[in-house]
Amino acid sequence: MRAYLNTAGAMALIGLTAADVVTACDNSRAEQAESSASDVPAIVQRMTEAHGGMARWAEISAVQLDHILYMSFLPVDQDRWWVASQIVETQGARRSYQRYPKHRARMAYDGERVWSVGWGEANPPSFMVYFDYYFAFLPWLAQRDDVILGESETGRLPDDPTDYATVRMTFAPGRAPIGKTERDYFKLYIDPDSNRLKAVEYAMAYPPFLALMGMGPDQAFGPLVHVYDEWVMVDGLSVPRRYHTLGPDGGFAGDHIVVN
Repeated sequence: MRAYLNTAGAMALIGLTAADVVTACDNSRAEQAESSASDVPAIVQRMTEAHGGMARWAEISAVQLDHILYMSFLPVDQDRWWVASQIVETQGARRSYQRYPKHRARMAYDGERVWSVGWGEANPPSFMVYFDYYFAFLPWLAQRDDVILGESETGRLPDDPTDYATVRMTFAPGRAPIGKTERDYFKLYIDPDSNRLKAVEYAMAYPPFLALMGMGPDQAFGPLVHVYDEWVMVDGLSVPRRYHTLGPDGGFAGDHIVVN
């Protein structure tokens, strides 16, 4: 995973110019000013600081990550792998460019519309725009001004006696990003000793994805849990290297590796 401060080659992939980079940084500072620290639970502020802080995040214009998911329980080996290479603008329009080598597919989002070429994945392209991005960068995205954070509570994970601080995160009405809805939620599990993010429970209610799963528009898929197994420092930010997923029944549902 790599944080880009002003890398022309990466920006060109999603149609950004030097002026866009400056604008993205300016937008970042504006969003920081709009979001009052008093509205963010203290435990979430401590979590963000433990992962590198908001000031460092505000200096970054875009990130690159390669996400690898392996689902050993699937019967066909070629279906077990899900690999995506992504560049995502972190502020402003938050444009995105992604490549999926399995089907030689490409997908781009310009802040308003989604395009795809050779798309062979089951999930809708619009659903995937920020899917991996949110799980990789929740310590900072939890402080965006388009989210609503609940009160701090406590909770436990399966086969783990630790009493974690938990905070429920949802999107403000009418402000959910593409691929998500205000009925989606992320429940953050924060380690009481290190203040780092240990896990996130989540549920998804994006209508095209629900239709794919044979579910009605008033339902939600989940909850599932991502448990973070390893964090690494990249350009001043503590980001996930490995995590695994637990299904709604608490059973294993996949291993994830994030690189570059």
